[in-house]
Amino acid sequence: MAAGVGLLGCILPWLKVEILFFSQSENGLNDWCGWAAMGGLVSAGAMAVMGADRNKPVEEKNKKMITLGGGAALVFPLLYIIRVMISDGSELATYGIGLFITIIAGIAVLAIPFVIKDDGNFSMPTKDSLKADVNKMKEGTPLE
Repeated sequence: MAAGVGLLGCILPWLKVEILFFSQSENGLNDWCGWAAMGGLVSAGAMAVMGADRNKPVEEKNKKMITLGGGAALVFPLLYIIRVMISDGSELATYGIGLFITIIAGIAVLAIPFVIKDDGNFSMPTKDSLKADVNKMKEGTPLE
């Protein structure tokens, strides 16, 4: 669901420029950062529903892809903001709602493998449990 919301964010305005009576906006698909974020969200969404059986946990290899997809959906919009900030005329630009929706969706997708456990329960991870989950992902053992 978070990946779907993020995809919606990619087609909503990311940037708006207004000069006197002229106004123009662009969405995430007008820039490679938006396409990269969309690719991450599509891969995360596909991995989340592959062989989707609500009674079984998501496979470990799929969790890794979901995490990578969420990371892409977070990093590339932030990179877009940095690129706008260092470009000429950035003081005329305002960020659009789609950019923020994509970033929030990226955070949500990135967090899902660490917050929703295999038994379907939600739990806020601690520093130690995050370390353990990341190490388990590296080793390929299932998260608890």
